Amino acid sequence: MIRYYFWSILFVFNCALAGLPSGNVLFLDGEGDYVQLGEPIIQNQTFTIEAFANMFGLGGGNRHSNPIFVQRNEEVKYGSSTIVLFAKDQSDSCGLQMRSSEGNLNFARFAKQNNGEWHHYAVAVALDSIFLYLDGNFIKKVPNTQQGDYNTLIDFVEIGRHTYDPYRNRVSFFYGAIDELRIWNYPRSQKQIRETLNDTLSNNIYENKAKGLVGYWRFDEISRKTAAAETLLYVQDFSTGRHDGLLVDNATLKPAAPQVHKLNSFSLIFPQNDQTIGTTTVRFEWQPTTKNEIIYPDEIQYFVYIDQSGSFLNPDTLSVGSDTTTLSQELDAGKTYFWKVLAKNIAGDSLWSANANAFFVSHTATGIERENILLPRNNLFSQNYPNPFNPGTEINYELQASGQVQIKIYDLTGRLVKVIANATQPAGAHSAQWDGTDFQGTPVAAGIYIYRIEFVGTNGEKMVQSKKMSLVK
Repeated sequence: MIRYYFWSILFVFNCALAGLPSGNVLFLDGEGDYVQLGEPIIQNQTFTIEAFANMFGLGGGNRHSNPIFVQRNEEVKYGSSTIVLFAKDQSDSCGLQMRSSEGNLNFARFAKQNNGEWHHYAVAVALDSIFLYLDGNFIKKVPNTQQGDYNTLIDFVEIGRHTYDPYRNRVSFFYGAIDELRIWNYPRSQKQIRETLNDTLSNNIYENKAKGLVGYWRFDEISRKTAAAETLLYVQDFSTGRHDGLLVDNATLKPAAPQVHKLNSFSLIFPQNDQTIGTTTVRFEWQPTTKNEIIYPDEIQYFVYIDQSGSFLNPDTLSVGSDTTTLSQELDAGKTYFWKVLAKNIAGDSLWSANANAFFVSHTATGIERENILLPRNNLFSQNYPNPFNPGTEINYELQASGQVQIKIYDLTGRLVKVIANATQPAGAHSAQWDGTDFQGTPVAAGIYIYRIEFVGTNGEKMVQSKKMSLVK
């Protein structure tokens, strides 16, 4: 059953009926947040992992998956011991990936679920089969070909992070919210999963070791522990295993229910009225309609209307989500365009931007590579190398201060092909690689592509630069 957010009493009522998360949930921004656990949780060849998860978008890191729970050792080559429950990975599927100490790799997958929806994911591993469940419903059964154990030399036991290769910094971070993560030491049946498909387990289950619950995180409260002069934040494991989790980076707990934000008057920033634009791919920017923190992406939705008529009788509409900036599709050179923005909240309220601006795309305007945003000289962004390239290339850059870095690949139509960097990075030398594939890992066609580097410094200053590169086959 698809689980949408509902507002006020309707939301609470649906939570009671469907067992949707209430109270607080674990909130991860995909930019380095995760929960670190101290030791292996799964020690049997048979087990069950289940959790509620709500993905907000593509996972962070350079692998772009959304890992819920991970247990693996540092030997990442063949023969490593790995257990990973994904809500969504870079192949656009959900499910379980695991590898025993003898190197056999199992995948149990089904189609990904939509972003912005709560779903309950469960995987039960028996000696001969793996069973997948979504929202308490049986999805599929696949053979279990594992040989050997899962609990040797475990180095990474984490919620919301999957470290593929610690030496090359290949990692994925969950982007969204997780709740009611439970791990059992036996394969649970569909009937058993449904019987406990509620918001919290009772203490006669999690305090009774014979029930087989070896890990149970509610994510409702944070406990504080002092180590030396440092205060560390933890989430409690309610099972008898007592595997409390350390909150890393900006991992935090936030309300499960979305917030209703009052819509305040807001104005357009760029393009300004009567401005001439030297590119046919325009980045629109406007003020936020609320100064409050946006927890869930659908709490505020923006829609950009673009038309060649000021009456907006036949506009192109861009659905932006909660961002206050977006990139247009290719516009025609030598024409005037009008634009305005509509804001909506989850209560159904809507408000137009205080102004509607007109801008002219010059007759000599070209694509995104001509974007007229200057990059300060103290940050050095090099041309990719090699160029032309096949199959991969590297982009080197040096930051004089820490900040958020995004590197996006576009084709010449302005279509986003892939995001190869999206993280907060310290000052110093960095590099990003593109292997010539899109979000799904499919090789793209030969041709000219644009890589766009966006940097937001710790002082909030925005800097953007775009360069061409050539993929040959």
